[in-house]
Amino acid sequence: MNLQATGGEGRVNLDWMQDDFDLLAGFNLYRATTQDGSYSRINTSIIPPATRAFTDTAVTPGQPYYYKFTVVKSDMTESDYSNVAQGTPLDTIPPVLAHTPVTEAPPGLPLTLYADVTDNVGVQGVVLYYKAITATTYLSRAMARTTGNRYAATIEGSRVAYPGLAYTIEATDGISTVRNGRPEYPNLVEVVDRPVVTSLSPNRGPATGGTTVTISGSNFKPGAQVTFDGAAASNVTANSATRITCVTPPHFPAAADVTVTNPDTQRGALLRGFTFESNIAALSLPDTGGGQHDIVQIPLNADNINGLAAADLTVAFDAGVLSPRGARTGTLTPGWSLAANTGTAGQVQVSLASPGGASSGSGSLALLEFEAIGAPGVTTTLRIAAASLNDGAIPVQKTDGVFTVGQVYRVAGATRFWNGGAGVPAVTLTLDGDRVYTGIGDPTGVYTVTGARAGSYTLTPSKPDGANGISAYDASLALQHAAGLATLTGYPATAADVNRNGAISSMDAFYILQGAVDLIPLPFPGAGIVWAFDPATRSYPALNSNQAGQDFTAVLLGDISGNWNPVPALVAAELPAGAQPITLTVRTRPAGVAGQTEVELAVDAGAVPLYSLDLALAYQCNSATCTPTVQPGPLADGLAHAVNLSDAGLVRVALAGAQPVTGRGELLTIRFQDAEPGLLVRSDANEGLIPVRVVYRPGESRQFLPLIVRDGGRR
Repeated sequence: MNLQATGGEGRVNLDWMQDDFDLLAGFNLYRATTQDGSYSRINTSIIPPATRAFTDTAVTPGQPYYYKFTVVKSDMTESDYSNVAQGTPLDTIPPVLAHTPVTEAPPGLPLTLYADVTDNVGVQGVVLYYKAITATTYLSRAMARTTGNRYAATIEGSRVAYPGLAYTIEATDGISTVRNGRPEYPNLVEVVDRPVVTSLSPNRGPATGGTTVTISGSNFKPGAQVTFDGAAASNVTANSATRITCVTPPHFPAAADVTVTNPDTQRGALLRGFTFESNIAALSLPDTGGGQHDIVQIPLNADNINGLAAADLTVAFDAGVLSPRGARTGTLTPGWSLAANTGTAGQVQVSLASPGGASSGSGSLALLEFEAIGAPGVTTTLRIAAASLNDGAIPVQKTDGVFTVGQVYRVAGATRFWNGGAGVPAVTLTLDGDRVYTGIGDPTGVYTVTGARAGSYTLTPSKPDGANGISAYDASLALQHAAGLATLTGYPATAADVNRNGAISSMDAFYILQGAVDLIPLPFPGAGIVWAFDPATRSYPALNSNQAGQDFTAVLLGDISGNWNPVPALVAAELPAGAQPITLTVRTRPAGVAGQTEVELAVDAGAVPLYSLDLALAYQCNSATCTPTVQPGPLADGLAHAVNLSDAGLVRVALAGAQPVTGRGELLTIRFQDAEPGLLVRSDANEGLIPVRVVYRPGESRQFLPLIVRDGGRR
């Protein structure tokens, strides 16, 4: 029994012979895709005994097949298998090559090209052919397989030069070859003959200047000049095409753009590439602008502020270019008292005073509002004519700005909370491009960033404060998701992942619970932000008109239930008619040790599912060693809890669980030494969704319908 197989186009031809059986009914043929694989019969009926050939057309080009046959005897039993014969149909399916052409590249830096190549059988090779646009001969380089079906090859930076490169990519499976680009019609990469700045070392130094820095990059030419935000560096030496050394100029404390300009005026910049630092406060007005008759807000910015409590400022300008309208507090002075005098032509005077405490950091002291009344093209210096911080106790370095009346554009919209659509105030919007422009949302969440010249920009919202509504109930919601009892999606899921690691776990619930009683400051560990926004940014590749309706949705990390309020209000409320409250019983008794008092908090939840409690118990301290201790009771065994004793005269406790508590039992025991326990000043169940009745014992029972004071989600 001998079988032979021969591949053809779209078929495998089978021929066989046998001489062992005189009485036979015919033959059966069997096929598999591997020699030791599972064989299946391919003939639908017995092949007649006189037939010795068969054509298998149910095949895939290029796929090897393995065959064997049996003799069907006259009693319809089959013989043992014959030998195994292998045949492969001709591979008529070419490879598939996917590649997005690269159209431009910076000079002097390595250029890596990628292609995705697949084949029904296998890819034998992928080759990159490339040359300078001005050259006649292509060079070749094998593209290496990286991951999956992706192939890559890198052209060294020395070959990436003006005016550019031409390239094609070929892929073969050993029979067919496919191409992206052809030698006569190649892909073209434009290489602009400009310098490229990649890094500075060091990248920070004193605002007085004098720091020797090394600039790394490519395509630096002898005679190149270096500026930091337009201020010329000294001792500039182009050591090579990839390195320049220079000495920084004086500059006000800020992150400066570093620009290298070759003798042919081509330039390249590293935005905010060097940070100038100072030990004194720095006040500055920006270079900005607006269209004629535009109402513009100009921030009076401050850096390196430490302990500021009061400020007196005078800003001078050309009265024929700007007309002052007023001023309001900035990001460093929220809630401060502000008085503005616009009665003197050509200047505005602003005085600010803190209601208590002091501000530190960087931001804006005040936002000055003007109407641009000059003709397009005119400019005026924005000069800080006088500045006194804390009655002169804080030394000041001043930097003036320039306002230009011209063709500038604005981006406007609103930031709104995801649940209910309330406006989120005081969100800072940063429009970042060749220059940086900022705007701050008003109390309704509406914002405008104005004064931007035409160009490419990215708009990013940010807000580091204004957090309210984070409670133990939010921790319970996170625990329910982590345990698989409920599923959080959309914005609640974004709010629940407070450490921003891409998963909602009991660790997020732990952080939320600590945040509910202010044991940890915001932002949450690992988050880096207090608020998340959707979208995270908006891009404007070519801003050349005013943009309206550029809205963002705001999500407060940790506030899973979405009960944040823009302006927390004090609201008095009684128990709703017909509502089923839970009962908190407060029992005060001697603890059995001299000077000790014990307060037991018991809860009767009945059938009401209780997921969380936020409690605050007041007390009067009679000695310097009266710090209380808190011990969870049996009913709190299934609840996570956090305790904050940092506020004198107040015990704050947050409890949350993935499974609800029902029934009655002891919740907490609080022991005091030399102290007199007072009333529960906060008793919030399921973030206020469940009414709470408080009963005090011993003595005559007093049943309270408590004053519920809402501060965001807190009472």
